[in-house]
Amino acid sequence: MIDDLSFMLLVFIQSFLAGLAAAGTLTSSLRLITKAAFEKSENGVRKGAMLFLAISTFFQLFCILLYTYFFPKLPIVKYFRAKAALEGSKTVLGGLAAAGIGTQKESHEDSIKQIERLSNKQLIYQNIDYALDLFLIYALTLSIFPGFLYENTREHRLGTWYSLVLDLLYASLFFISPIL
Repeated sequence: MIDDLSFMLLVFIQSFLAGLAAAGTLTSSLRLITKAAFEKSENGVRKGAMLFLAISTFFQLFCILLYTYFFPKLPIVKYFRAKAALEGSKTVLGGLAAAGIGTQKESHEDSIKQIERLSNKQLIYQNIDYALDLFLIYALTLSIFPGFLYENTREHRLGTWYSLVLDLLYASLFFISPIL
């Protein structure tokens, strides 16, 4: 999805990432709701987890179907994909060819004028600071935070709700962090 959006306007990527953060908050809220609904029933943890997984899986498949069938048919997506293909994007050209949409071939002189594509290694060297930032952010987010969350076994006033509330707080702050 980010690959598609990178050929479009920057505001689309920002909106997508905001939606991703909102989805995390919604998912954490859904887990709290399913825990509350089945907390006192027999096999409540199992039933709540199964309902949570079923709802989450449904929404994930629904989003995949929307992205696969509806997204490419939007006029703005067609416009930006055609524009990227005319500018020489080989990934977009392949996608357009797979969809049966043809583009005009450039003359040989125009293709010589195009800037050579950098290799992945060259791109990493040019953007090592961004790559390091991303690595550190994900290392912190995906290893330290969940490790603290689920290994912290001290007694809390929230009891079994502690990890879920902390996870919701994390997701909510991630969602509103661009505003702050």
